[in-house]
Amino acid sequence: METLIRKYVAGWLKGDADAIVALLADNCTIIESHGPTYRGVEEVRRWVSKWNKQGSRVDKWDVVSFHEMPPEGAVFEWHFECTVEGEKHILDGISTVQFKSGRIDYMREYRSVKR
Repeated sequence: METLIRKYVAGWLKGDADAIVALLADNCTIIESHGPTYRGVEEVRRWVSKWNKQGSRVDKWDVVSFHEMPPEGAVFEWHFECTVEGEKHILDGISTVQFKSGRIDYMREYRSVKR
């Protein structure tokens, strides 16, 4: 499970839509920490492609800790940095993940908010 997550993160760091969707279950659900939800590999592919076309990029994504939640779940803590429309964003958070048949079936991100 951890290897799958690290490959997903690496796909985002490379901006490689094919590498990302290869890790996903066909009917997956990905929910970003600020709300947008993507369902199915083709919708995820369009999201990644749009992200790349607008010049956005993941600058850094460190997996800080990883915890398996048997039988097919996990939680991982992360530090994330990206550039969107020329603006740098830095986030810390966690993601909950469910796996199905050796692929990512569901992922929901939660980010911390600094006050």
